[in-house]
Amino acid sequence: MRRRSTSEADAARLSVIAAAQRHLSKLKVPASGFAWFVNITPQADVRALGGSAGLVALLAEMEQQGQVSASALSDYGDPWRDRLEAFGIQSVHGVEDSDRPGHVYVMPAVVASWGWVRHTADQWITDFLATELAKNKLRKLARADTAERHLAVLIHPDTEAGLGIAGTDELPSVVPPTPLTHVWLITPTDSPRALRWTHITGWAIVHLQAGQPARAQVPEASTGLRRGHGGIAR
Repeated sequence: MRRRSTSEADAARLSVIAAAQRHLSKLKVPASGFAWFVNITPQADVRALGGSAGLVALLAEMEQQGQVSASALSDYGDPWRDRLEAFGIQSVHGVEDSDRPGHVYVMPAVVASWGWVRHTADQWITDFLATELAKNKLRKLARADTAERHLAVLIHPDTEAGLGIAGTDELPSVVPPTPLTHVWLITPTDSPRALRWTHITGWAIVHLQAGQPARAQVPEASTGLRRGHGGIAR
């Protein structure tokens, strides 16, 4: 059997994402309390995913059963594994997002980490904190009557920042401004990882609990979703 070259694999990946953008970009799960991040493989049947028994039905059923995360890479005892594989889905993650409940974001399967070295991470964080979205979050947190002020940033998994957080062992060095006491850079991949900064201990890599909404694991967080550098702006 002839192995596909890297260029062929990349072409297949781009092709399925182009099809997903045409057919799946407006999907929404009715009455859902989550934003859904779905990683699809180059073998995904996009038309089937967009059908009445496709992705929306699958996500609605998952939520009804209290399941907010599933992966085709899990063990064979996972009841969702075969269903994800049949659709060509690598993984699904639901994220609590009151501003965009039910929205479905379809992305390519995560295949590797791009090297996100310290200076790149520092620049990303600096650029993000300079945006109006971040400034609004900081103003909101400054008014909060609490000892700890957490800023959580949920980052699109199929971006340099998202892939970097998923695979990096390097920590940023930039110090976030006041009034922040904690910063969380989270990418909802398998298994969910975050870079966490505290004003006492600095930066660290944190492994979040799979199957639990990211926001529920960040105390009293003001959550920002960022598109331009790697997520979805709220």
